[in-house]
Amino acid sequence: MTLFDGSLYSPIGWFKTSEVLALLGIRLHQLRAFRRKGLITAYEPTPYMRANMDLQPRTAVYKAEDVKKLKEILEVPVALKPS
Repeated sequence: MTLFDGSLYSPIGWFKTSEVLALLGIRLHQLRAFRRKGLITAYEPTPYMRANMDLQPRTAVYKAEDVKKLKEILEVPVALKPS
């Protein structure tokens, strides 16, 4: 099963924080580090999105395209520096 097959892809094009963590297999502190580095951007959902996605008051959402790009970055192995 891939990240963006029909069963996992959000039909709205947005993911909640908990969904991003589960799809990427990372922890919250790692997601915050990626946000600080500018690799992914968090957005405040509109009232329409809050109603349709059953969001809690302070939940951030992420664009599906941004999540896909970050997933591609995470899949590339990092070269070790010679010591």
